[in-house]
Amino acid sequence: MQAAARRLEVNPPPSVDLTVQLNQAPAQQVRTLQAALREALEAQRPVGDASREGRVWCLRCESADCAHALPPTPTSVFEGWAPTGWPRWAELAQVCLARRLPGLERLFDDPPAVLGYVDEETALVGDVLAEYAGPLARWRPLGQAVVGPLLLPGSSERCALSVQVVALGQRGAPPMLRLNLLGMSGEAITDAATGGPPRGTAEGLRRTIQQARRQVGRLGRRLATAAARGEVFDQAEAVGSLLGRIRSDLQRIFEPRHWRTQHADDRHQDGARPTDMALPDAREAGNDRLYLDTRRETVIVIGPRGRAHVFSPAGRHVTSLRLEPGELARRTSRRWWSPLAPAAAEAFRAAVHGS
Repeated sequence: MQAAARRLEVNPPPSVDLTVQLNQAPAQQVRTLQAALREALEAQRPVGDASREGRVWCLRCESADCAHALPPTPTSVFEGWAPTGWPRWAELAQVCLARRLPGLERLFDDPPAVLGYVDEETALVGDVLAEYAGPLARWRPLGQAVVGPLLLPGSSERCALSVQVVALGQRGAPPMLRLNLLGMSGEAITDAATGGPPRGTAEGLRRTIQQARRQVGRLGRRLATAAARGEVFDQAEAVGSLLGRIRSDLQRIFEPRHWRTQHADDRHQDGARPTDMALPDAREAGNDRLYLDTRRETVIVIGPRGRAHVFSPAGRHVTSLRLEPGELARRTSRRWWSPLAPAAAEAFRAAVHGS
């Protein structure tokens, strides 16, 4: 429990009550207990905790839980803080007009053009008064890439997606870098990708965000190493370069692809998607690695190294993806995925072995 609490950056409680479900396979029992432990530890986060995806840090309230910390509309973008510490929000269309972004004339087409820009740290924190230096040190945006308006598959409402690199302050240690999303949640993106085609927009978005998280993690470790060694490291340049690539990748995913050759499109969408391992993983999976997607009535096969494959109950491969750490536990704890019944598992196994 101590190690899990350190990973989640919370203070562990003296004890945690966990319930063992004896009707589950041992491996599934472990995953259920891990999910329950995570929920219990998350409950230890104090009100006003800074590390909350989908929100910014309100300097005035010193919280991410207040109404000011949440985008007021799906197309709202963060523009830093007012001198008094309130987060400032603006509609994406108004920001694009004010900045005269390239392609602005197509913003009101049907469908609209996907525009994007990058904000540096100074643009977001420049108006903050000195009295808010302490609260700002707890949650400091090092920059953001904003893209929109976007329409995620399965949704009827357009939104602005903001990808922020945020430094979370720690007592006696260098700040931790985290990726924060505004406008779309990481869970919604993964869910759309799971139910979509292997070369679809949602999958391209999922892979881009997943890669961005890894890059931010590497950047944070590089900064910590440089600080420990007393080396000079240009943080602003590194963050700006990363956000510029993210903006370009997101615009490429959502823009029409008529200008791209089929070969280039295949290379862009395939990436590291583990489709080639779908049948081998399905044929080798034990019952404890087979799940039912309760919302789509599909079979989920969990393979090694975070691989996940979606099949029809008759054994037809639908799509594949890589799960982020903890994602399987979250989906099973919410009963989006449940263990496949033994009879259904045997029928599925017979179907894939006959493929």
